Formats: sequence, C-alpha cells, structure tokens
Amino acid sequence: MRIEISVTGIADPALVSAVDLAIRKVFRDLSWPGGWRIAVSQSLISGPWDLSVQGPVGRHLLSLAVPAQRLPDLIPRRLRESLLDAVWTVSKSAGGESSGRDAHDDRQSRRDIDTEHATYG
Repeated sequence: MRIEISVTGIADPALVSAVDLAIRKVFRDLSWPGGWRIAVSQSLISGPWDLSVQGPVGRHLLSLAVPAQRLPDLIPRRLRESLLDAVWTVSKSAGGESSGRDAHDDRQSRRDIDTEHATYG
C-alpha cells in the first residue's frame, strides 16, 4: 500500500506529525491495497478543514469544523467511517442494489452535522 499525505495550513510541526500518524494508523489497521492520496487543508468553502481522500474506491471529501488541535483525534474516526461507507456504497452499486447510506448512517450523519460533514464524489 502506498500513501501520500499532505498537511497544509498548520504551522505546528508536532501537530502536522500527529495528523500524519493518525492517518497512517487508519490505513495500517484497515490494510487496504492500492495507492492513496490524502490531503488535509484549510477549507475555502465548507468548514475550517477539508480532508480529501483519493484511492481505489474513488475520491472523498470530508469537511471538519473543529480546531486544528482536534484533528488527530477526529480524523481517524471520520476517515474510517467514510472509507467503510464508500466501500459499502461501491459494492452495493456493483451488485445492482441501491447505492447510498442506510438509515443508521443517515442518523449518524445528522448527529455529526454540527462538527463535520462528508461528501462522496
């Protein structure tokens, strides 16, 4: 597995390192093959931070409305959820079933709307 990580907009090197390590841990735990490009940057549109993920299951953009100091704690949970949801969506679409999230995922998204938002594309 090849992972390219870019973190911009954070001046503290220790925080950049913590974000990088948090992202690498998610991919190490999932053990997914393929090449991945992950970018964490200040958002120009939706929230303070954007987490962009590009890999074999497509491209994903998560907007995280939290202070930079919380990114190492929040990114692993939201990244894991987003990747698993994307794989589920792709597998359902490939199987001819309806794509999109089930009711549980929609309820979870509504609970998280105050602090973060995920889009798939």
